[in-house]
Amino acid sequence: MRMMLIGFLVTAGAAMIAAPEQTARPGQMTEARVWVENRHSSEAIPIDLRAVNVEHPIRVEVANGEPGFSSNPVNVRLARQVWEYKTIVVDSGADAVRALSSEGLAGWETTGVSFASQDRTMLLLKRLR
Repeated sequence: MRMMLIGFLVTAGAAMIAAPEQTARPGQMTEARVWVENRHSSEAIPIDLRAVNVEHPIRVEVANGEPGFSSNPVNVRLARQVWEYKTIVVDSGADAVRALSSEGLAGWETTGVSFASQDRTMLLLKRLR
């Protein structure tokens, strides 16, 4: 029993020495801080925030160079969005909301363009590829 207690204390002490700056306890959130060092433009990290669902904007601080040095602006490159398109036909008298709801679950949205005839309406849909 005494050997188990000594083993536990040695293990706990080693963990505290290995992570002296760690102040969070199990179950507590840590500070959201990330350091990314890119030495060349080919090392850029793509970020996709399309799936982020927040009520308030995300606060982001971007700094170039060494801490306290921010004379160079952050280089930003717009990525070309590639869309795929399709049409659905809604017969007159049919529930368009039902047809669009099922397509919306698959990521499709209307473009606002419709082609109507006497007995049906064709809706143009798009989604990111």
